[in-house]
Amino acid sequence: MDIFVKVDGQKIVLPTNMKVVTGSSNFVKLVFTLATDWDNMSVKAIFTQIVNGEKVETKKTLDEYNSCYIPSTLEEGRCVLTLYGVGGIGGSTKATTNAVDFIVVKQNYDPEDDSGDDDDDDGDSDLYVATNDEVKAYLGIT
Repeated sequence: MDIFVKVDGQKIVLPTNMKVVTGSSNFVKLVFTLATDWDNMSVKAIFTQIVNGEKVETKKTLDEYNSCYIPSTLEEGRCVLTLYGVGGIGGSTKATTNAVDFIVVKQNYDPEDDSGDDDDDDGDSDLYVATNDEVKAYLGIT
């Protein structure tokens, strides 16, 4: 599942009310649209949470498509996302973005529950769903 994230210079613009669910691994991918200013840089997405009063940071290097998976270790609650890029001769060029936050909600699936009841749809619509045209319009792609 891809979530498209616009980066305008040093400003990250997340989809409105972005929420993800705990427990997924290599499933929710952030795809960043970066300006050419970020070319030839090694860019990391930094995910920061406060867990049990402690700051927990997870860094993910963006791949050749400027994307990375959301860490499977995220806990329920608020998560702050920033980008950090390093490039140039000897790493002399450094770029950062603003910090934006999104919500991580607890998954309701209990792998120990084998009651067979698959009708647990409570109508909860915490996740943002968009058509391809809506995504293109959001990202300014024609």
